[in-house]
Amino acid sequence: APEGGSGEPDPPAATDAPTLAGPQPPALYSGVLPCADCAGIRYELDLRPDGVYFLRTTYLGTEPTGVFDDIGRWDLDEARALVVLRGGRPAPEVFSIEDAVTLRKRDLEGREIESGLNYDITLQRAYVPLEPALRLRGMYRLTGAMALLEECLTGLELRVIEPADQGALRQAYEALRSEPQQPALAIFTGRIVKQPAISGAAAQNAAIVERFEQVEPQGACDTPEHTL
Repeated sequence: APEGGSGEPDPPAATDAPTLAGPQPPALYSGVLPCADCAGIRYELDLRPDGVYFLRTTYLGTEPTGVFDDIGRWDLDEARALVVLRGGRPAPEVFSIEDAVTLRKRDLEGREIESGLNYDITLQRAYVPLEPALRLRGMYRLTGAMALLEECLTGLELRVIEPADQGALRQAYEALRSEPQQPALAIFTGRIVKQPAISGAAAQNAAIVERFEQVEPQGACDTPEHTL
């Protein structure tokens, strides 16, 4: 910027540039990042318009291939042009906005990683939402015939789907609840999917139960606090 100016052009550059160059959700980013003891770690980052992210990391060249999914909420730090992911992992993941299609992984303090290796993930032309598979925790309740879960890390309200031959989660909840629609903490391994719109209703997020663990009537979400 020219020296000695009035300063009026500076605020738009500081506030608008990161927004223009940053993610325009829904957006899917992908790239292979360095790995100390494998061929590389493929990052797939799904940023959603509701502030929720899904992240899949795949450890390449290992037997079996390690695939780990994480979910949580993402924030845009406009002043520092950073995208910060806060979810179920011990520390936040931080990416800098390099341009309209590139995010670069940073260290925990948001600083550049000193390396000649690739730390970039790039925007994919076609947006294909991830369907994370992981251990889920949330407040479960029944509303009529529908089971709902308010997931702890994201705040997403998910319709809960159990295979017809199982139903262990619903049965455990019905046995423990003391009042209709009383929420209880449910823990299970499952998969988050997008259910197609039905009869004019909007598409709905759903959690498919794959392995039930437990229901805690007095339990509550204890979302971890991350600081950057």
